[in-house]
Amino acid sequence: MALPLETFLENWLSQSIGLPMLVSVCSSPAELGDLTMSELGQFGQIRSTARADSWLIGRAALKKICLRSGLSPETSAIGFPNKQISLSHSGGTAVAIFCRSEKTSGIGIDFEIARPVRRESARFFLIDCEREYIEQLGDESICEELIRLWTVKEAIFKADPDNSSTGLREYCIAQPNAFSGIASIGGGRSKTFQYASVVLDSVVVSGAVTLVN
Repeated sequence: MALPLETFLENWLSQSIGLPMLVSVCSSPAELGDLTMSELGQFGQIRSTARADSWLIGRAALKKICLRSGLSPETSAIGFPNKQISLSHSGGTAVAIFCRSEKTSGIGIDFEIARPVRRESARFFLIDCEREYIEQLGDESICEELIRLWTVKEAIFKADPDNSSTGLREYCIAQPNAFSGIASIGGGRSKTFQYASVVLDSVVVSGAVTLVN
């Protein structure tokens, strides 16, 4: 991959979802001196060192995406799910995504470092037709596809503005083998989502938006 990860993801997601996206990728934490008083207050409530490091890397990604999109770099008031911004962490790296469009009511990003995954985990986040697709794959492909579908479901979940009582198995991917496409949720909260996913050397990334009906 010749392009830097940030540029590659920005181009890939924009083209695959069909909306202009901004992406920021950070592996270095935000400096404490760059935090506002409100952000320092949030940081002070974190007790775990590992979580504090992850939070600071996430702040760096959020501040970068806010500056690029013309928003204030004061991030303490940003809550999730969010109509324009999403954030994901994995393995000491944070990825933030931004999209401003009247065609969407939510956005989500999920970034995962590739790792071994047990086949049995599929029942916790995939519905029957999605598991049938997985079971048709050879052993060498199942792990990669499980992680990819996990990131797709997570990105869709994050993009859903009404996700507070929703489980991953409630979202249905129309074509599980497709690296970009449509997903939905039924019942009284009928929604349609557009997603795109990509598998690189050691990372898997998916982005999603909730489409306005």
